[in-house]
Parts: sequence; structure tokens; C-alpha cells
Amino acid sequence: MGFEHVTVAAVRASVPVVAIGGLGLGSVGTAIAAGADMAGVVRAICLADDPARVSAELRAEIEATAPWIRFRVNGQERKCPPGSSIRAFLELLEVALDGVVVERNGEILRAAELAGVALRDGDDLEVVHLVGGGTDHG
Repeated sequence: MGFEHVTVAAVRASVPVVAIGGLGLGSVGTAIAAGADMAGVVRAICLADDPARVSAELRAEIEATAPWIRFRVNGQERKCPPGSSIRAFLELLEVALDGVVVERNGEILRAAELAGVALRDGDDLEVVHLVGGGTDHG
């Protein structure tokens, strides 16, 4: 089961992402690891012979999943997978890197540095995309 769409939604959304549909043991942790904030597992619990046991196992699977990094970008709460670089995050957002300037916690980063800088919980980013142009004064 692929969860790429959950990752894209989680990176781009400024609201919680909920994964639903066919999740159960063995897949709920994958959905959370892909970026879902919550998961609907009603069927897995309701159809179980021992709903209490299955509920406990689902909770354990969720709690064993590494949490996503949470930070701010241009004043908005965002998140991304653990270990993500600033460049990887911007690529998930489909931001063209030409002309991008990033300030991280008050420090300006060069474009060549973005792939080597890992995002951390609580980071504060300002991302600006420089665009040339103007009026022809000829």
C-alpha cells in the first residue's frame, strides 16, 4: 500500500491530515510515518475477535513511529519527515530552488547549503523567492 499521497498532503497542509480507508495492523504505523496526524481504524477494531487487544496493538504501532519534525515557515506551522533537509522539504513543496533565499533561525543560508542542513523541531524558516523583472526604461 503506497502512502506517497499522505506525505504530499502532510507537507503541504497547514491543518491535520487524517488517513482513512482499510488501515489496520501493519499499515497504520506506515500511514503515521508517511505524515498522517491521525488514522481511522474503525473497521480493524470493530471486526476484531478481541477489540481491546487489537486497539492496544494499533496504539503500540502508532506510538512506535518516529514523529515528524514540526517547525514554522513564513509564520505557518509545517512539518516534514525526520532527517529531512531544507532542500528536500522545499522539493516536496515543489518550490523552484532558483532564486530562493532561506533564513533559518536568523541565519541566511546559501542555496548550495540547503541539502546539507537538516530541519529540527522548532526551527523558524523564512523562505523568499526572488523574481527579477520590472519596467523597460529604454
